[in-house]
Amino acid sequence: MILFADNFLAQMAVVFVTAGMPIGELRAAIPLGILAYGMPVSYAYFISVIGNMLPVPLVYGFGNIWLRAMEKRKGRLQRLTEWFMKRAKGKAEVNRARKGLFVAIMLLVAIPFPLTGAYTGSVAAFALGMSFRRALSAIFSGVLIAGLVVVLASTGVVSAFRVLLF
Repeated sequence: MILFADNFLAQMAVVFVTAGMPIGELRAAIPLGILAYGMPVSYAYFISVIGNMLPVPLVYGFGNIWLRAMEKRKGRLQRLTEWFMKRAKGKAEVNRARKGLFVAIMLLVAIPFPLTGAYTGSVAAFALGMSFRRALSAIFSGVLIAGLVVVLASTGVVSAFRVLLF
């Protein structure tokens, strides 16, 4: 099936860019590669993981600049920033109390639900004062796990287990 692009390199680029988007991330990129483009699972996974990790240093690195700019602003963007920071901190804090900051950030990223993922993990790690190196490691671990979960869901393995168990 051909969707948006008609050659393999263009399809890889679409999957890569999709994985780097803040909303879809791996949850959109892996199924796009596997189901829409018919890519081998390993290609879709690898391209999506790299594409999802690419914005992490930028999001983490520009956290201070963004927050300083938002302190001076009033309006929807400032309220949205406050809401997102509060949500990211809250999700990470729940796991942090139980397991430690590294595992909390990793789990936050690993659960492939809306408003979780590499972007939220980057913001939470920044907001909670985690070192960049440790944050990158936790986020990368979470992205690898989330990618595996999405691959399993996309290839029907989860559905097969559901049929066997119920």
